[in-house]
Amino acid sequence: PDNGFELLDILKILWERKYLIVIVTSIFILTSIIFALSLPNLYKSDALLMPQQGDSSMSSMLNQYSSVANLAGISLPESSSSKAQEAISRITSYDFFSKHFLPNIAIEDLLASEKWDSSTNKYSYDKSIFNSESGKWIDGGPSLQKAYKIYLECLSISLSKKTSFVSVSVKHISPFAAQEWTQLIIDQIDKVMRDIDREESTKAVNFLNTLALSVKYEGIKKNLSSLQEDQMKKLMMIEASDNYVFKVLDSPIVPERKFEPRRLVIVILGMILGLLLSIIISLTQHYTRKSHAK
Repeated sequence: PDNGFELLDILKILWERKYLIVIVTSIFILTSIIFALSLPNLYKSDALLMPQQGDSSMSSMLNQYSSVANLAGISLPESSSSKAQEAISRITSYDFFSKHFLPNIAIEDLLASEKWDSSTNKYSYDKSIFNSESGKWIDGGPSLQKAYKIYLECLSISLSKKTSFVSVSVKHISPFAAQEWTQLIIDQIDKVMRDIDREESTKAVNFLNTLALSVKYEGIKKNLSSLQEDQMKKLMMIEASDNYVFKVLDSPIVPERKFEPRRLVIVILGMILGLLLSIIISLTQHYTRKSHAK
């Protein structure tokens, strides 16, 4: 019995409509080529970081005197993984972006850059957003929230559960900006968390010094003295360590090859989509006409 869907019948139908298939597929290929060529090259600079290990002796000492530490308002040392998680959360926060990242870059390079000239290392800007000749923004000024959204799209950061290593990378149309911004993020998060811990330890030392003057019991005085000593050690580590939060295992470099877009993949997908669509159109036309003829 003729079921109308045998392979040879389908191939015959497609051969009869080969010109339609070629035209539709060619249109999709040409469109995908134009689209792929319109996309700017994106470069990606990566860094691999290892969370710094805390002082185990200090941690055990503070745990031993946890009740006194809590009374003094001293935060016990965090594990390296929790410290890394805190750093990742801060890096992706609007507060870090607006206070520590954005002041150190040209916002137009993030928000309005459209093309990058490798021969001159200069940008071309979207004229609907920023006028590079006058240095003025269109429609009043840059949108910080939009810039933050683009920042998150450019940024990639993750913590490996197996190794506890942190991978951070930045994508941009300029390979130099990608490297500089990745390094900037590493430097700034180290400074931010160093400053926070320094302030906390300084307050703890001042509080312990004040508290020690009013305590009369020798046992408590001894515990307070141990806490003071450990906080001083912590302050010394904060000031002496070049890399406070992360140890850099692989520094970001200026990439020589683009990361995106994969133009060949875009063209191949366009061709496949055009071919499938043209086949569907051809078969639909054939069986629609066949049903009407009956």
